[in-house]
Amino acid sequence: MTPALEFPVGQCVAVSGAAGMVVGLVDESHTPDELPDLDRLAAEMGAPPGSYPPGFADVARTVLREMGVDRLLLIRYLMNGEQQVTFFALHSVYDDKWRDLKGQELVVKRYANQG
Repeated sequence: MTPALEFPVGQCVAVSGAAGMVVGLVDESHTPDELPDLDRLAAEMGAPPGSYPPGFADVARTVLREMGVDRLLLIRYLMNGEQQVTFFALHSVYDDKWRDLKGQELVVKRYANQG
């Protein structure tokens, strides 16, 4: 099964890596070509105009494809039960592994919601 089918938006996931294990929800799930307009998103998050060079989104898509990334997940979880944290998990077609933005290997698995 492809990562796109395994981890749709809203899927509860368990993610293990160098920092430990967390359980969270998939907030976004995209291929590089499906990435939303990054310039618009930056503006919505309060970045001043011109924070990113023109064409930044196209460059990001190209780099992700060259890295062999076929799926990006934005995962949200609660740290210590109160602080919301988000991070990216990138899936590579080259070795069928997930990594964070630092290149550290992650294990991403579906997690059944309890309750």
